[in-house]
Amino acid sequence: MTRPELHITLGHMLDALSVPDIPNAPVTTEAMIDAAVEVSWAMENGQLVAAIAPPTSRFVYGVQNTIHRMRFTATRVDFDGEALL
Repeated sequence: MTRPELHITLGHMLDALSVPDIPNAPVTTEAMIDAAVEVSWAMENGQLVAAIAPPTSRFVYGVQNTIHRMRFTATRVDFDGEALL
């Protein structure tokens, strides 16, 4: 399973918190995400790149990548009257 780069995964998490285009929809102002992830590192174009994804399996066995915990906090901030999230 190919893992997306870290910035892509975080972008998807922020997109999931965006305001739906529905009148009177609830707005998320703060979120804390604590998730199990597999992390891999690679050199691409001479730069170290982190890639993360959910674990490939919930079962632990000898050849599985190490499982890490990712804690991510996002807060909505207004800038010039526009929400940034």
